[in-house]
Amino acid sequence: MKSELNFKIEYADGSSLDMHDIGLWVESFHMYSPNAIREKEEVPGMSGAHLTSTRIGERKVHIAFQVETNSIKDMDAKRHEIYRTFFTKKEFKIIRDLTPDKYIKILQEGEYDIDYITCEDGEFELDLIMVDPFIYGEEQRQVIHDPDHPEDADSIIHLDSDEEVEPVYRVTFKEPTTFFSIATPKDLFMLGAPYSIDESQYDPSPLVLYDNMGDVTEWTENGLVPVDGGNASNYFKTDGSLFFVTSYGSGDGWHGPAARRDLPRALDNWVVDVSFKLFLESEEEIGRVELYLIAEDGSTLGKMAIKDVFANSNNAIGEIRLGGLENGIMLVKGNGYRPGSYNNNIMRFWMRKLGTQYKAQFGEITDRDEHVNRMNGKHEDNDKIFDKRLAAVQVHAAKASGHKFPAQTFILDLYVDELAVEEQENNIPYIANAGDELLIDCRNHSILFNGRDILPNGEEAISLRNMYTDFFSLHPGINSLGVLPKSAAKVETFYQPKTL
Repeated sequence: MKSELNFKIEYADGSSLDMHDIGLWVESFHMYSPNAIREKEEVPGMSGAHLTSTRIGERKVHIAFQVETNSIKDMDAKRHEIYRTFFTKKEFKIIRDLTPDKYIKILQEGEYDIDYITCEDGEFELDLIMVDPFIYGEEQRQVIHDPDHPEDADSIIHLDSDEEVEPVYRVTFKEPTTFFSIATPKDLFMLGAPYSIDESQYDPSPLVLYDNMGDVTEWTENGLVPVDGGNASNYFKTDGSLFFVTSYGSGDGWHGPAARRDLPRALDNWVVDVSFKLFLESEEEIGRVELYLIAEDGSTLGKMAIKDVFANSNNAIGEIRLGGLENGIMLVKGNGYRPGSYNNNIMRFWMRKLGTQYKAQFGEITDRDEHVNRMNGKHEDNDKIFDKRLAAVQVHAAKASGHKFPAQTFILDLYVDELAVEEQENNIPYIANAGDELLIDCRNHSILFNGRDILPNGEEAISLRNMYTDFFSLHPGINSLGVLPKSAAKVETFYQPKTL
């Protein structure tokens, strides 16, 4: 039987513990009142004082437990298990069985001991601290604007909360637009800028190719460029969402499948964006995943790769090269903030040509779609040695002859965009096209464009924010929101009420 006051703990790493499952009976659970802290100022000749500010300080939670074991030895072991349960360096969540849709954030502070009732049984009381004094409810989702289905949208949010909350907006665009805004009667957040009647609109980075790697028939083994230090052998497979390898074939040096895809048209200025994963299960495994850029004349224009070439040690290294193996220039190469930091991670590679300037970047993609642990490089091709049009791309995965092959190599997605060389006079660029998705996070003051924090032109996604506007919070009570342009996008908001 469970205590009616039972609860579970969720730790920062996602793991959880139920008090009942670890043999703790929750005898009492007391959450203290909000700790109101007032700042006042006395004025000579005036009765009382002026209230200058109010805030809520830390709150205390007092919990009493009973614990039963089968022996003195078990009791001693349980004591240390309890200590480890409640001591963490980061806040953890408590979710009570009485209110499973709510949680509080907790830290243990100070010391405590377990009083023995018998040699096998004991009881103890514990004071925990709510550094964040609020009780968090379930995340709420509301469609605030939908031009296709206005009957399903409600632009008024009734916020049942004791504190302001920072929403997240998911904006799914229905048409190209040069700006987008969300506003209340007092607040305004805007991306881009409206265009005047004297200006025209243009797309600064039209999408030329997108491949989710779900169809191998779009690719060919004909017209391949030579792969570095080896040969192409065998074929890629797909599960409908990524390319993977079942056999690396045979050959001397590096060998494995390769496939080419031509662009709809050759490009003078471009951005190529690809995601790989090199998965290794042991230090003896060696492998690589690559994307070659192919010029209109059939030569190698560049290469992006993640590889592990170290015997008896796993240390994945990213590299982006301009040109071929013999005459190329390494734009950026490394293993991130430390050796091994790229191991078994999804890696995103990005390379851009704009006029005579080449820029390159790679880094890992987190579970939150954040692009972190990045490395950058650039080159100014003043002599126009690499001034060739991009016509095709080639994927390749390989093992090294005489070494254990990697557990798996994946190619996840590929984007190719064309770039405008410079801003067009009396024209204003689109910030998004139909099908693009923006995530506007007022909690973290961040913007993701199609799940990434970098735009196709290489600028940070946050640069879309109009500098004269800012992120804003929702207030307790009624929040009336407006969206412009009205036909541009469907807008969903996500927010989490906070109560005392």
